[in-house]
Amino acid sequence: VRYLLTRSGASFALARVDEAFRGLPSDTTDGSFAHLDRRVSGNHVGAYHAVASAAADEIASALDRAQKVAGPCVQDTGIERGCLDAFVRTFGRRAWRRPLEDAEVTRVATNASVGGTGPEVVGRAVFDLLMAPDFAYHVE
Repeated sequence: VRYLLTRSGASFALARVDEAFRGLPSDTTDGSFAHLDRRVSGNHVGAYHAVASAAADEIASALDRAQKVAGPCVQDTGIERGCLDAFVRTFGRRAWRRPLEDAEVTRVATNASVGGTGPEVVGRAVFDLLMAPDFAYHVE
């Protein structure tokens, strides 16, 4: 998430995101990775939610912050759909580590566009992308 935010121009959000990261459960139980597997607990999901929420809230907190992330087409009054789709496609590709399908871009952009200011729309799109299973449960 830190890399993704930095690459997307949202380094201003790192302090709050780092604070949320401290809520992530430890990867080890006995000082080794012997017990680490692919299970994700409710504690992990809660911590992921806190991280995604912190990032989205910081981006949505001011017009200049949303513009740093999504471009000058973000305005207090909203964001043009083509601009939002382009942002979702670019940020989503970085987050999900693959190109998004058109239906995925449409779903994220439509969910994010339920009203509010341009920065709020961008913040909702970031939250949606960071909480999606394609990001939260990506196993490498």
